[in-house]
Amino acid sequence: MSSDLSLDERVAISFGSLRTATTIALLTVIGMFFGANIEPIVFGSIIGVLVFELYENYRISKGDSR
Repeated sequence: MSSDLSLDERVAISFGSLRTATTIALLTVIGMFFGANIEPIVFGSIIGVLVFELYENYRISKGDSR
């Protein structure tokens, strides 16, 4: 499988996904700790994460590495 992404870009994408998973886990634990209704928190997190990841991947694919 050939990839036109550099190693740094692949590491950044992997780290972004790890950060994303950690964020969802933390929000879930915080919500459970305070006895909140967890579904809206998880749903909001997943939607936010998907939008963020799509934007990051789009930005990296355009070569904007800010």
